[in-house]
Order: sequence, then structure tokens, then C-alpha cells
Amino acid sequence: MAIGLGALEYLAEMGLLTPSTRMLDVGTQNLYNAAPERITAFLRKFGRSLEPLQIEEAAGRISRASIVRPGERTAFLADLLDLTEIDYVGYDVCPAPRTDIFDLNNDHIPRDRRGKFDLVLNFGTTEHVVNQLNAFEVIHDALRLGGVVMHQLPSVGYVDHGYFNYNPLLLNDLAQINRYEVVDRFYTAAGSGGFHSDGLDVRDPDHMNTAHSAGAPQTLPNFNVNYVLRKTVAERFRIGLELRTTHATLAEQVAKNYRDAPQRSAASLIKRKLKFWHG
Repeated sequence: MAIGLGALEYLAEMGLLTPSTRMLDVGTQNLYNAAPERITAFLRKFGRSLEPLQIEEAAGRISRASIVRPGERTAFLADLLDLTEIDYVGYDVCPAPRTDIFDLNNDHIPRDRRGKFDLVLNFGTTEHVVNQLNAFEVIHDALRLGGVVMHQLPSVGYVDHGYFNYNPLLLNDLAQINRYEVVDRFYTAAGSGGFHSDGLDVRDPDHMNTAHSAGAPQTLPNFNVNYVLRKTVAERFRIGLELRTTHATLAEQVAKNYRDAPQRSAASLIKRKLKFWHG
């Protein structure tokens, strides 16, 4: 999980990152490939009373650490933000600077931090988490009213990364049912991968017993989907049901679960179903 300075510069230009921002990093990010001159520019804007020589030293040190070298510590986003007034905390299952140990599969936002964050970053984190419901509910609960989350998630390609690739339909529906304002949305290129990394071949659907029966490119382009969403109502997190790609009529006993979705939280729906299943 990593972030580049381009994302921080984008957020600053959008007015979503300021010296007084309270930021939650869902999955503590490494800082990759940060050029010294761009770190210098960032610290001149956000740094706290740093002398020019201090900025120059920090820019060189952090830039060098932002390049992955086997056996050496890679820079964290916290290393940069420690030199600013930005109030930063990361949630992760692995110890790291300015990080609280937090399991997105099971943990919930502590009461004293609910609705406290101006900005939440989900940069390539939730695709590694099986419990998607809890992960997105954590993000929702962390945001203050008017706060913004930026998701940067694997979408196209990525045949060998994480558990999930994200369709914009999911993020569009989450925005609609939770009444988030869509501030921005776009794709970004993210290198390439290939079909054969996990030993899988590609087969013709009419000849599935024949290995390698369909041609396939050696590499595939990877693209991240980026969504910037603003929380506009102080209500519980809710889920929807994706029906635009179905070719059948939804059963009435299921439809009634979603007919009053604006009045039902995701947690209450799941808990009700668990009670039904287990008596």
C-alpha cells in the first residue's frame, strides 16, 4: 500500500488538504518515488516553521527512502506529515509510524473518533480485506459531516493483487444510498500485469478442456479507479443491491429488505439476517 506525492498535491489543489486537516489513513501508506523538489514544495506549503536548510535535509532524506531498496526501510507518509501540522493517524494490522493497530475485518471506529476526520484515505487497502462491509462502514463512521474520503482502488487488470477489483457501480451505489456528494472520479494508470503470474492459462469457453486454447496478451494494463466522496448526512452507513446487470425479477421477500433502505443501516440488516439463519 503506497501513495505518491501526486495524490497529496491533487488533494491540496482541490482544497481538501490543509495544514489543519485531521487525516485517517486506512492502511498506513508508504511514500513512493518522491522527488526532492516536490517534497521541498510540499514542506514549504505545509511545513511547520522549518528553516530552508531543514527542508533541504528532510527532502533529501525522505526522497532517498521513498525509493524501494531491499533490506532498507522505505519511507512512510507519516515521515513527511510529521514535519507538518496535519493531524495524521494510520490504521493497520502492521506496526508503523503514527499507526494504531486496527483490523478492518473486525474492528470498529472507537466512539471518541467517530465523525472526527476531515479526510480519510483508502489507497489500495480495502481490496486486501474480506469483510468489505465492515471496511467501508469504518470509513463512513470515521468521517465528520462534510468530510471527504478518497478511494484509490484496483479496477482494471490487477489479476494477481489483493482479493478484489472494484467496479465503479459499487462506488456509485455507495454514494447514492449514503447520499455522498461525488466530488471527483477518474482512472489512473498503474503499470501492468499478466495472466500467467499465478500459473493460470486462458481457455476458449467452447473448449474448456483444452489448455491454452485461447490467445491472450502477455501483459495487461492496470488501472486504479479514484473516487472522492463527501459525507453530506450524519446517518448510519447503508448498503444497496446491484440490479442493473440482472436479467430476472427480484424476489419480493428480498425486495422488501431494500425498499426501506434509507431507514435501515447495513449493520441492522446483516444482524437481522444472522438472527434468522441461526435462530
